[in-house]
Amino acid sequence: MKLSVIIPIFNTGPTLERCVKSVAMQGIDNMEIIVIDDGSTDPQCNLLCKQLCLTIPQMIYQRQNHAGLSAARNHGLEIATGTYVTFIDSDDYLEPGTFAAVLPLFDKDSKIDLVEFSYIDKEGHDKLSRTVCFQDLEYEGFRDYWLKGKAYRHAYMWNKIFKRWLFDKVRFPVAKNFEDVAVLPDIVK
Repeated sequence: MKLSVIIPIFNTGPTLERCVKSVAMQGIDNMEIIVIDDGSTDPQCNLLCKQLCLTIPQMIYQRQNHAGLSAARNHGLEIATGTYVTFIDSDDYLEPGTFAAVLPLFDKDSKIDLVEFSYIDKEGHDKLSRTVCFQDLEYEGFRDYWLKGKAYRHAYMWNKIFKRWLFDKVRFPVAKNFEDVAVLPDIVK
């Protein structure tokens, strides 16, 4: 498997189908879509996931008792088989061709361990919507990336693709807020 996409869900039925389909339509043949339902209380989520599995063969769907976003991501990491891994929040979606544009960067240089891609923040809000674009830059370590690249301003998991081995000894802290900010420095170091 080349790419594992982990999507934790919790009562996000209204946005889930758009999210999963935007991942499935990326045109990456060797990809698994791991959907972890973190104990949704809305029965529509379970039904929708089962329906999506029928039409999206690369989708893996598992449920767990409600334990939070971090626990759902960690569950996904435990079953991920891809060389690369990424995370998508179930209320987000990808533009067509996002992964096709990003994945070849890993082939250009074997030293690249993660690639961060541009995104639109708060799409649809008149005053808050903004496009965050990144220049083609390479960073050689944590200090360079965190301070010069101001990574603390965009320390999200959902706009990056990682080599999966980076998570061999790193997991998201369960029952803590700002889990992305807690994990990204460990990954980059």
